[in-house]
Amino acid sequence: MTKPTQFKLALTLEYIQSLLEKGERVVISRTGFDSELHDEDEPSECLMNAHEYVASLIALQAEKDLADKVFKQKLKEGWEQEKKELRKLGV
Repeated sequence: MTKPTQFKLALTLEYIQSLLEKGERVVISRTGFDSELHDEDEPSECLMNAHEYVASLIALQAEKDLADKVFKQKLKEGWEQEKKELRKLGV
């Protein structure tokens, strides 16, 4: 996800939040949106604001990119080792 896309996502989420009634929450999934009303005094420690949500997406993407980079490096190192072994055997 590019930074302009992440910024647009944060703005969109903030806009959706601004439309909600007090106590209303929106659940967003791959298949759509679901809106629910909750008690106003229900704890919300588990909720994230739009910026926190987008920041978590950025962190997840960075973690995935790092894992891919490490995997590719290990694959390359394994291939280099395999080539050395084949050269020793005269292949």
